[in-house]
Amino acid sequence: MTYDYLTKVSINRPVTAEECARRLDIRKPAASDAKDKHMVFRMNNIYLDICDTSYQQVGWATLAFLVGFPGFAYFFGWQFVLFTHSSAIFWTLVVPCAIGCAFCAGILLKDCFNYRHKTIRFNRKNRMVYAFRHNGKNGVVAVPWDKAFFFTDRQTSSPLFGGAPTVLRCFVLAEDNKTIVNTFSFGKRTVNGGSETSAWGRTFLSNFWRTSNSFESLWKTARNRFHLSRSTCPKDCP
Repeated sequence: MTYDYLTKVSINRPVTAEECARRLDIRKPAASDAKDKHMVFRMNNIYLDICDTSYQQVGWATLAFLVGFPGFAYFFGWQFVLFTHSSAIFWTLVVPCAIGCAFCAGILLKDCFNYRHKTIRFNRKNRMVYAFRHNGKNGVVAVPWDKAFFFTDRQTSSPLFGGAPTVLRCFVLAEDNKTIVNTFSFGKRTVNGGSETSAWGRTFLSNFWRTSNSFESLWKTARNRFHLSRSTCPKDCP
């Protein structure tokens, strides 16, 4: 299990049939025009740098801290003074508030004292994809372009988000080409409020392919050296 900003992603498991069905074929185009949607940081004739999907979400962790931490801290201090000598009430009320304070402080690190954005680089020359995590050991995830598992990741629908967040995600697979060992997302994050099989859902997907900056920009700047489109489930998928 790992976290992509605030999104929990399951790894160290086989690729599912649904994920295979949503895989993108790197040999075929998925759209006819290129739109960056303000997600491109840098480009030249060798590589293209785009944002990860958390770039659009930066600030939510800070908001959660500003809303949650003062409340937990207030009740922690109040209850600590009143119920220090009552072990039952102390463990029931004071300790959960302390845990809440620690959780809010930890989630704040997603935004503050961290990188403003984490770049995903598509290198045309050596056909590699690099995902920056941090400036330290194992801080960059590197995967060959031809071995990367790209797919559209439709997450669980939630009223809090107004629908199902949909992102472009890459799985880094083990040597067996089935087991997921790492992952990262990139480009624009969109929210689909309806079923993809409905008329509205099909229209949403059509717009998603036209406006998803990462692949279209990649095609434009890399001079058609890389291509993506939806494909059927490959033979090496379960």
